[in-house]
Amino acid sequence: MRAFLVVVVVLLLAAVGADRVAEHVAADQAQTRLAAHGVAHPHVSVGGFPFLTQLARKRFDDVTVSGDAVTSTSGSARDIHVVAHDVTLPQGGHATAGAVRGTGLVTYDEVLRRAGARDVTLEPAAGHLVRMRGTATVLGQTVPVAAVGRVRAAGRGLRIVPKGFEVDGTTVDSAALLDALGARFTLVYRLTGLPAGIRVRSVTATTGGFRVVVTGHDVRVPTGS
Repeated sequence: MRAFLVVVVVLLLAAVGADRVAEHVAADQAQTRLAAHGVAHPHVSVGGFPFLTQLARKRFDDVTVSGDAVTSTSGSARDIHVVAHDVTLPQGGHATAGAVRGTGLVTYDEVLRRAGARDVTLEPAAGHLVRMRGTATVLGQTVPVAAVGRVRAAGRGLRIVPKGFEVDGTTVDSAALLDALGARFTLVYRLTGLPAGIRVRSVTATTGGFRVVVTGHDVRVPTGS
């Protein structure tokens, strides 16, 4: 989902044009551009000293971006916090970051919508699991189905795999039915638009949704994005 890294991309583009301005002016410009790109209440800070020396050589020790939420055409997330280390801003080509770590909350509704899961609900369960509820057609009848699933990081996304099922309150032990229900309730959510090198490090089910952590090293961001 581009939502996680659009905050860094826009900051880099804003900083490229800030050749001879002070740190707070550059941060204000970046925050204005972030707000225009769908980041609610953005905050930008640049670490390292002195700032003007970093600006002159277009290389920053640390850049931190946060926001209450971010919305783009490819998805949305809340409580965004991204830290980029060793950020280099060339005159042309790609901006780079030696290391990036970002966190954000992706709601259950967002995951279900993007995964195309109709008539399915998600909620946290004990042991960092997630409870899934929905319906399925069994022997020609539409019946309520419940399952407990495990959420895992899967490259550039997350995957929810159910561990077991109950159909109309009865535990399912038929292998054929388990396979059919597994195909129905296994969900995959992909974070689209991320720069190369960014991967999902961990996913945790919480009350409000999935807390997702992404990391990357030697990340390149086209300055024309």
